[in-house]
Amino acid sequence: MALKKEDIYNFIKKAKNVLLEGKEEIFRSSQIGKILLEISSFNRDKNGLLKEVGQRLYKLDRSNLTLPKSFDAYFKQLTELEEKIAESEAKIADLKKQTPSKTDQTKKTDSE
Repeated sequence: MALKKEDIYNFIKKAKNVLLEGKEEIFRSSQIGKILLEISSFNRDKNGLLKEVGQRLYKLDRSNLTLPKSFDAYFKQLTELEEKIAESEAKIADLKKQTPSKTDQTKKTDSE
């Protein structure tokens, strides 16, 4: 069975439409992706600003500025975390004192 010109034309027309739809979908998807990246960037900037505001607010509390009671739980958690960090840093310092340095190990093997 031979293909007619009309069949070939219809096939090409359908293929063209499919490709155009695909092109439009790819374009829409790329626009969505670009906007999502912008939103991510905005959120990153927002989080950075919130972090800065929080740090400044925390420092204000350190200087005995009166803040609303709603901040008390946060400051309590921050104080507890600072204590845990200090304890952990002290443990590291103790472990470093207990660990012989490489020069100490070399001296022991040289004298043996």
